[in-house]
Amino acid sequence: MSDAWWSVLGGGLVAALLTLGFNAWWDCRKQMLAEDWEFRRYHANQIHYATAGIMEAYFSAKTEMYYLTSTLEALLGTLNQLAAQADQIVRQQGGPELTVAVLEQRKLALLEPFQKFNQEQVNLR
Repeated sequence: MSDAWWSVLGGGLVAALLTLGFNAWWDCRKQMLAEDWEFRRYHANQIHYATAGIMEAYFSAKTEMYYLTSTLEALLGTLNQLAAQADQIVRQQGGPELTVAVLEQRKLALLEPFQKFNQEQVNLR
């Protein structure tokens, strides 16, 4: 064979070996990039799901707290209204000679079941 054929054959062999080497390197690199991308995607999804869960828990708790405070506020308003009514009842029953201490004592005795119920509701919630 002539030198021209040897150079073509050698050049082709070198090109084939370089192509095989580059393809092997590129396939490994592409695999690492794909795995890295999938890991980052998985990590971002986990953060997204955790954030969504935290927000859902926050707004659920916020709604529950609003309900509880509204309920307790309504109970307090009712108790204040009952206290005013108890004050009027005690004043009517006691007459003008009733002292402040006796007035307060009788009023507290009338309101005790309602205050006990209110305190139980506060402790329960």
